[in-house]
Amino acid sequence: MSRPVDMTDVPAVSARELGLALKMLRVGGGSQFASTIVPDEAFRRAEHSYWQSVERDQSRKTATLVRLRAFVEVCGSKRIAALLADHGSIGLTLALEAAASQRLNAERGLNPLWMTWSISRSLDPARPATFQAAA
Repeated sequence: MSRPVDMTDVPAVSARELGLALKMLRVGGGSQFASTIVPDEAFRRAEHSYWQSVERDQSRKTATLVRLRAFVEVCGSKRIAALLADHGSIGLTLALEAAASQRLNAERGLNPLWMTWSISRSLDPARPATFQAAA
């Protein structure tokens, strides 16, 4: 029996689970998902595949899939898209780790500033995070 997921505070999942769900999404050739609008049909296919193939309880699967949608949405922000473009697979791995563990309200999504700070700090822990205003 699974417990219901509190959508105002979606539980953390592992970055591996979130990465697997992202891999199942496969939109626009893989890592280019951030610069494209992901059709709802692609999410439905990925969610169905994830639900069928992963052996987890329902609440864990639900949390992962809610985080997947929030992750794709937050990756559309200019700063995060730039970090992903500049750092490739390392940036994607760090973004997945941040998105898997940061606080998430399903209605509001992930905080793009917190994501940017987390990724930047992981890339260079010795340098304080500073940002220039987006043009």
